[in-house]
Amino acid sequence: MENIELLHLVDNLLKENFADRINTIILFGSRVDGTAHEYSDYDLLIVTNESVDWETEDTIRELLYTINIQHDVVLSIQFISENELSTIKGKQPFIQRAIETGISLR
Repeated sequence: MENIELLHLVDNLLKENFADRINTIILFGSRVDGTAHEYSDYDLLIVTNESVDWETEDTIRELLYTINIQHDVVLSIQFISENELSTIKGKQPFIQRAIETGISLR
């Protein structure tokens, strides 16, 4: 599956259900930097407008699981809020790498 195609699928599904809570969806990692192999997962960083609780995170993961099943892919999903980007959590290397090298639609 092409990276942009996957991002559109994720974006459309989340717009239908969480449009007011999602700021940006970033695809990063091996699928973007060209080191992926056939069975590599798709690393997603979902930036939310506000912090979301674990129940909301689980609901989003369950919703996106339909993409896993329908397209035979594995999504690895991480969440961070806009506010957390300026804290120590936002300074983690994988978060910084995702923001600097990842691709997004928004």
